Amino acid sequence: MLLDLHVLQASLNELPSEETVDSSEVNPYLLNEVLRPLLSGKVLHYGDIDYSEFDADDLRVISDYCDKREHVMHGLQRIVNGLVEARASACKGRAFC
Repeated sequence: MLLDLHVLQASLNELPSEETVDSSEVNPYLLNEVLRPLLSGKVLHYGDIDYSEFDADDLRVISDYCDKREHVMHGLQRIVNGLVEARASACKGRAFC
């Protein structure tokens, strides 16, 4: 199977961004004000979080969301590793632009 990584990358860049894991059940405050900033490297302190915006059940839901997100990330990483480790194969003919 021939795979042009430049064409694949260009095709993927043209696609609209979308969620790979459904976050509709996750408390929006925890998702947007806590999790996403943490994932982007922001340091949050105790006083930065408004604990009245969520309850213990919301923490269970966001924990499940993080587990699903991690599972998807590992699956994508396995695909990338497969592409990286794929052996090159010789072509029968030359292709010219």
